[in-house]
Amino acid sequence: MPQVFTKLLPAWHTVLYTDAKKPILRDAKHAYLFSHYLYDLQREIGFTLCGWVILPDHVHILIHTDQHAATTVINAIVEKTADFMKQSYSGGVSDFSWEPVGKYRYINTTAEFENTLASLFYDPVVHGMVDDPIDYSFSSYHHFLHDFGERGARRIASYSKKGSSLHETQL
Repeated sequence: MPQVFTKLLPAWHTVLYTDAKKPILRDAKHAYLFSHYLYDLQREIGFTLCGWVILPDHVHILIHTDQHAATTVINAIVEKTADFMKQSYSGGVSDFSWEPVGKYRYINTTAEFENTLASLFYDPVVHGMVDDPIDYSFSSYHHFLHDFGERGARRIASYSKKGSSLHETQL
């Protein structure tokens, strides 16, 4: 499996927080639409979506793109997803924005990539939403299992036990 992940390096992880951490993505319909919009953006902007998880008040996104384009791609994701939220959410978020904007973490080793992916998938577990990432609908964990199977799941689970804070993403 590391050879596959090597092709996805370098990668970048970003966390998008809702304004004042309002849990506006707790609605299944909007989380579902948002997840599909991420794949639309992947095609439109031109990056590889390596992993994602949508929680009620924040979203984790792990991408691979050309190193020189990373800032531009991440800024486009932030801008376009905020516009999407303004247009698709009827809960009074016409002035929607992500907080903080523009922070991301550079990932350049397979071990760091696997640890970030594991932490991303296990974030709903950490937040007490589910007992196992397989039970959380709004993440790319199911895509990961489809692509990497039981062997991939065991490898990711071994990283999840080491612990990592995804919420301290640095620019």
